[in-house]
Amino acid sequence: MQFKSRKDPLFTSIFGAIIAFLFFSTFYFIVEGNNVTATIVTVVFNVAVCILLIWMLTGTSYILNKEYLLYKTGPIKGKIALDTIQKIEVGQTMYVGLKPATARKGIIIRYNKYDQIYISPNSNSSFVDELKKLNPSIEVLD
Repeated sequence: MQFKSRKDPLFTSIFGAIIAFLFFSTFYFIVEGNNVTATIVTVVFNVAVCILLIWMLTGTSYILNKEYLLYKTGPIKGKIALDTIQKIEVGQTMYVGLKPATARKGIIIRYNKYDQIYISPNSNSSFVDELKKLNPSIEVLD
């Protein structure tokens, strides 16, 4: 089952502000650029970063199958074996670590011995329900 990531206004506005800044700085370098090499490098870099941010904002999703939780956000992809998940915390936000998410108040998944990941599916409750169906031994903390 596939779950899209929820889009938080804070994340969307931060990504939008960065993209707008890069757009205007690219425009400035094109118009005012005296050094052609520096202008080309700056434009290519800015366009690449904009594409990456848009890809991360629109392409973040999670897939649950019988064996794995698969996640992807832009070029970052990974999988977690469901039988290694011990605990999930619902409605929490994690500020450091692996965060393939685009919203706050998502789910912190603790797996293996010390690993954790933060995700933000569209509906925390339906994601937890599907996860509990696949691995009933997971401890859920609200």
